[in-house]
Amino acid sequence: DPTYFELPILLKYKSVRRENRAIYLLAGLTPSIKVSGNKKQEDSSERLLIEKFNLSLDVGVGLDLFQPLFKFSPEVRYSFGLLNVLDAEENDFSAGIESLNIHSFTIYVTFEGGPSTFRKKARKY
Repeated sequence: DPTYFELPILLKYKSVRRENRAIYLLAGLTPSIKVSGNKKQEDSSERLLIEKFNLSLDVGVGLDLFQPLFKFSPEVRYSFGLLNVLDAEENDFSAGIESLNIHSFTIYVTFEGGPSTFRKKARKY
């Protein structure tokens, strides 16, 4: 199984905060480079070979939930592979495959530290 290094380039559009909640949309591109897996030196007839580079289009939606001490942000993101990552070298595993695109559905959960006003009040006591 290959491992990819990804560097997402995303734009985020955030709504106005209402009652400690804010929703946001994001979209962008994610270039990725294979950093391990499927080495050419190994017997390539026993595995499906894929290319070293991939590019995907990402779209997602998230929610910022502001609590007194932290911000909780669940997010759902779909990544749609734009490039065919199937290696041109044909073997037994790739004989019936015309193209191979990587798609992924990911759920992110983020916790961020609380507001600086709380920290300032805590220092005074």
